[in-house]
Amino acid sequence: MIRLLNMLILFIIWHENLNAQDLITIESCQTESRYFVIQKSDLELNTSATISINNYQVILIDTVPSIDWWKPTIEIKEFGQIIKKPNPTRRYTRTKKYEVQRLVKIINNSGDSLEIEKPDGCLMLGLQAKNENGEWVDVEEMYKGACGNSFIHAHNDILRKSSEWLTFTELFSGKTKTRYRIKFLLTRNSEFIYSNEIDGTIDECRFIRSNHSIVKKTKVK
Repeated sequence: MIRLLNMLILFIIWHENLNAQDLITIESCQTESRYFVIQKSDLELNTSATISINNYQVILIDTVPSIDWWKPTIEIKEFGQIIKKPNPTRRYTRTKKYEVQRLVKIINNSGDSLEIEKPDGCLMLGLQAKNENGEWVDVEEMYKGACGNSFIHAHNDILRKSSEWLTFTELFSGKTKTRYRIKFLLTRNSEFIYSNEIDGTIDECRFIRSNHSIVKKTKVK
């Protein structure tokens, strides 16, 4: 009887070790992103429209912005001459390769201007991607302020009627094919606005919330 019990215990240990070899732990590689308005411009749009969530658009453009836009300059008068210097406009806190940049347009097609909440001057905007189950998942932490003071009125900005704001996002890359889109909040009490979708690639660790991990069974070869 004792011999039979020992054999059973050895079988259980062997079976667990065999299964463990088929499992991998994936750590999160998500990071926080902060988006700032880089450029504002007026548009010829339908100014007779009434205000609704459908009057605001977020467009994700699947092209690399021009190098002149990505590295803008401003004209400054020094010693009686006009010279061009780099624009000190605030940008991403971490700028990566230029080739992964994609323009993002926020358009107001309503008949009225709207005050947009901007915690600490940042847009409440984030990047999403589709996972292997076809579900949309946040693949970066959307900045929602550090504390209550992040939402003081002085940080807010006016998105004028018939105008657009420009910013940019930075796409990820990896071994898995995916679809990307942008989600955006006008105010904390509004619904999310979603952009169009574009193709891309990604690593699975981007689908996991920061400071988390998952244990996943490896695919059978």
